[in-house]
Amino acid sequence: MQRNASGTQKRCYSCKQVHYPNISPVAITLVTSETGDECLLVRQPQFVNGMFTAIAGYIETGETLEDAVRREVAEEVGMQVVGQQYLKSQHWPFPANTLMLEIGRAHV
Repeated sequence: MQRNASGTQKRCYSCKQVHYPNISPVAITLVTSETGDECLLVRQPQFVNGMFTAIAGYIETGETLEDAVRREVAEEVGMQVVGQQYLKSQHWPFPANTLMLEIGRAHV
């Protein structure tokens, strides 16, 4: 496979077919208190003791980043997000994922 200059496609040497990588965007949010002094972390049963994480999940087709954050927070902890602030995005170290980070405030 030969990658084009921008890295958005690869062409097979033998059949010349062009392949485009799938990208799966992921939303991660740090839910904070109104003052921003506290944050909500979650853990899964398979985590080692003391390991916690921010709430994250894949953005579904047709869903905005903001909608995904509200849905993930509601699904994982049953809270309603009342304010969001986009922070940044970055390539995630897993193949074909882009991570987008938001800071969210939620009703307790």
